[in-house]
Amino acid sequence: MSADSVNMVEKLWVNLLTAGEALSPFYQKSLINENEYETFKHRLDKYIHDLHNSQSQNERSIVSNILQPFLKNCGLNAESGDKLKGNSEIDLSVYLDSNTSSIENTKSKDSNKSLKAIFEAKKFENKNEMFSPTNVNCKALHEAILYYFIARNANEFPKFIVITNFYDFYIIRAR
Repeated sequence: MSADSVNMVEKLWVNLLTAGEALSPFYQKSLINENEYETFKHRLDKYIHDLHNSQSQNERSIVSNILQPFLKNCGLNAESGDKLKGNSEIDLSVYLDSNTSSIENTKSKDSNKSLKAIFEAKKFENKNEMFSPTNVNCKALHEAILYYFIARNANEFPKFIVITNFYDFYIIRAR
C-alpha cells in the first residue's frame, strides 16, 4: 500500500446518525397508518424469523430468498445479482421506475428505470469483511465503492450504498 493510500484511509471518518437525526422532519411529523404499521411489523418479524432459520445458507441465497422478498413486500423494486462488466455482481439493487411516482416492480427491458441503491451484503459471522464504525477499511466497503463506480461508468447514478450483515444496515449517501 502506498503512503498516499494509507493517508487516505487515515482521513476516512464515519459520522453515525440515529434514525431521528437522519430522518427528515417532514417524515418525523407524519402520522403512520395503524394498518400499515402492523403490516410492516409483521413483515419485519417474518424477515428476522427467516434470518434465524438461514444460518446454513450463503450470502447470495440469503439476499435472494430473504432480503429481496422483504424489500419487495415493502414496495421497493429490488433485484438481486445484477451483473456488471467483468465478473462483478451487485448483491442487490433497488430501482425507481421513472414513468411513475412510486417505486414499482418492473423488470421489463423496455421500462425506463434508474438505479437508486446498491446493497453489499456479508454474513453476520463474517466480521473481518463487514463494515462497522471500527472497521472502515474493509472488503465490504471496497466492493460497494467498486460497484458504485462501475455503475456510474455505465451512466447509472445510485443515490445510496447500503452495506449490511442482514441485521445492521449502514446507509451511505453517494455524492
